[in-house]
Parts: sequence; C-alpha cells; structure tokens
Amino acid sequence: MMSAAALAGLTIPASAPAQDDRREEVVRSAPGQYPSLLDAIDERRAWRLDLSLFTGFDSNPSLTAENEARSKGAGAFFGAAAAGHYRLYDARPWTLSAFGSGFHTYPVEIPDFSVVALRPGIVADYRFRAFDLPMAAAFGYDIDAVWVGGSFFNLGHALTWSARVPVFPHFVAIPSYRLAVIDFKEDPRDAVKHRWGLSLRGPFRPFSFGHPEWSLDYGFVRNNAGDLHAYDGHEVSAGLALGLRPGLLSLLRDGQSTLQAAIGYEHRSYSRYPTSPARRDDTILLSAGYATPLYGRLRGSISIAHRIGDSNLAAFTTRRTTVTFALTWRF
Repeated sequence: MMSAAALAGLTIPASAPAQDDRREEVVRSAPGQYPSLLDAIDERRAWRLDLSLFTGFDSNPSLTAENEARSKGAGAFFGAAAAGHYRLYDARPWTLSAFGSGFHTYPVEIPDFSVVALRPGIVADYRFRAFDLPMAAAFGYDIDAVWVGGSFFNLGHALTWSARVPVFPHFVAIPSYRLAVIDFKEDPRDAVKHRWGLSLRGPFRPFSFGHPEWSLDYGFVRNNAGDLHAYDGHEVSAGLALGLRPGLLSLLRDGQSTLQAAIGYEHRSYSRYPTSPARRDDTILLSAGYATPLYGRLRGSISIAHRIGDSNLAAFTTRRTTVTFALTWRF
C-alpha cells in the first residue's frame, strides 16, 4: 500500500476515492430505516414490535456526483423494516431492555446499491434524583451489521452513555457519548469513532389543533481511520413534531395523525486527505412527513427527504431526493 506521502504527489482520479467512499453515505441515507431506539423505548410497555413495508422514489440511490455522466440509478425502490424492544429486567431504579432494528431497501434500477442492516442492542437504565430533580442515566451496547449489494460491508460494535436531565418543567437536556469500533470490508476504512452529543427536547404550549414538540441536537464526531477516511465533524439538527387533535387530518374519526419536519447540517474536515487543499464536505438534510392511523394498529405514512451534499472536491458534490410511502403494523 502506498504511503500518504507518496499519495500526496499524485493527482487522484475523481471517481476512484469518491466511488469507494460513497457506500458509507449510501447506507446512512438509505430510505426505510428506523432511527436508533436507544432513546425511544416506551416505558409504558414491556415490549413493542413495529413491522413495515415501504416503497417510493429515489433520485440518486448510488449518490453519484453531479459532475459524473453515468446514470444515477433514479427510480423506484421497495423494502421492509422491523424495530422493537423487550424489557428483560425491571427492578426500579434499574431496568434492562433488549432493542433492535433491521431493514432491507432495494433500488430497482441499481440493485448493486441495495442495503441490508441488522442492529440489535441492549441498554441498562438507572433512575435517580439529584438536586431534587428526577434524572436518568442509560448505558447501551449495540451491533451494526451491514451488507451492500449482497456483499458484506461493515460490522460495528458500539458503547453508548447518555443522561436525561430536566432543566425546566417539560424541558430536558440529554448529553451523550458514543464509542464505535467499525470493521469494514476495506481495511483502510476501519475506524474508531467517537461522538459527543447534546440534545434538547421540549413541548410548545398546546394549540387547539394539537400538541407540538421541538428538538435541537448537536454532535461532534472524530473518526479515526485511514488517511482517506479520517475526519472531524460537526452535526446540528432541529426538528418539530406535531401530534394533531383526534380526527384532524386523519382517515379515522378518532385517530391521531402526526406531522414532522426537520433540518440538519453536517460539516466534515478530512485533515489527512491527500489533496491540497484537503477535502471538506458540507451536507444539508431536509425532511418532512405525515402519518395517520388506517385500521386498528395499522398506520400509513408518507415522507420526503432532500440531501444537498457540497464539497470542495467536485467528485463528492451530490444531490438526492427520496419520497417514501410506508405501512406499519404495531404489535
């Protein structure tokens, strides 16, 4: 393998490292996957299972660069997903739960970029009081196994710590730290990733049409990997969720529909990337969605997401829009 010093004297073909690097972003932005359930375990239920079928349109499932002439593979996709948790132990103030999710998304026009991911984990939660306030701490371990185009892509192990601290009535701060060790098919990509984060959650005052809640998140990421893949990153996002009053915009007379919108920004600085100047990426994520009960435990949803990826290297400048229709049955 050539050293970083040797690489620095070469002109790197735009498509070579770009194509190699895109698959990680393809996985991160694949439609149909559930977010992490570590902070979404329903305390009112000992177990929960969601099963989903989905389909839609993806304008660029391969994240092909804007300046590349080859096809982006735009077209339909379909897939399935599952997510849930099961409480293994409950002796307050301690609880222990297993959680996990998995999904498969298949782009019809470019199946080499189909994604399968399995993400099981376990989390211990401890409730306590400090400064006369109810608080909680969580300690979790999870596995992330991913296949792209039918071939193994990565296997990751992660430890997560988080706390829930009430700042004002109904206003919660959630500091967190995540350490992930990731083994990729391509050895130079193998990484030890650190993420320090802070999330803020709270409701707005109720309105006649529903109950809105807001969220703000910040994360600093340090990805220790080979020269092409090592970076420091900053992630900022804001979201708004609106639970509408029963019957409003719902297909059922007493059903509660929800509206969601979010915006996110990520900056990555690849300080050891063998170009001058070094690679810098800026990504903006926009999304909105609507979900409504259809019958019993069956819910339907529609969502749209747009990804704007800009870089000082044209090979990493991408655009992607997805529209997803999903049916979810909750047990």
